Amino acid sequence: VFDGAHIWSTNESDDSMSKLCAGPVLIDVNPIEAQLAALTAGP
Repeated sequence: VFDGAHIWSTNESDDSMSKLCAGPVLIDVNPIEAQLAALTAGP
């Protein structure tokens, strides 16, 4: 599912993803947004 900012991978039957995580996996396709969120979150 692509919501415009993030790709939500919920296909647990997908071999490559199931190797990484047994549950749903969030792939952030906007690393700059992620960095800003981390910075604004503070200590």
